[in-house]
Amino acid sequence: MSQEEAHAMAGGMANGRVRESHPAQVFDPFADRRARDIRNHLSRLFLAALRQHDARELAAWVAEQSLTPPYQQWVADRLARYQQVLAAVKGRQAPVLAIFCQMWNKGLFFECHELAEEKWRRAPTAERPFWQGLTQAAGVYVHLERGAPEAARRLGRKAADNLRSQGPRPPEWFPVGALCAAIESGDQTPPRLHCPGA
Repeated sequence: MSQEEAHAMAGGMANGRVRESHPAQVFDPFADRRARDIRNHLSRLFLAALRQHDARELAAWVAEQSLTPPYQQWVADRLARYQQVLAAVKGRQAPVLAIFCQMWNKGLFFECHELAEEKWRRAPTAERPFWQGLTQAAGVYVHLERGAPEAARRLGRKAADNLRSQGPRPPEWFPVGALCAAIESGDQTPPRLHCPGA
């Protein structure tokens, strides 16, 4: 995607800048369109930076913005987490699952959802249930962030079923059992996922 396409993609964006018409008190991508546009766009730029091993487009977009609180604080926090993940995988071709774990452990559940969903859509048929389960597992914590514990529990059960499905097994280092136990129980604290090489 070109920089012009990325800048024009969201309804809340104009000329590459996020429109701020009503100052918000909290960053809430579930109730505030502008916050949702920022979250979605920043996530896409971050995933592109991971794929390309180049965060210049992400940095340029952020530098162009003139955001007010709470948008500034949320973007600054996200960028700090993004930098930690980018530093952890810099200079190596890390497997997507290892990148997922790095992102998960930084609390980047929306971005985990997007990364796993990309992989799920392109994976061989036998691997799709596992990647769908990871997409759903990340969605559990997105639901919890928006204050929907019952939706999180329902999705957690579906995710655990997919993660345990027959098919190619994930690497031994990946804690399928611990992840399934947490998402099925509705545990609000996400389990830490082991990241090889970290």
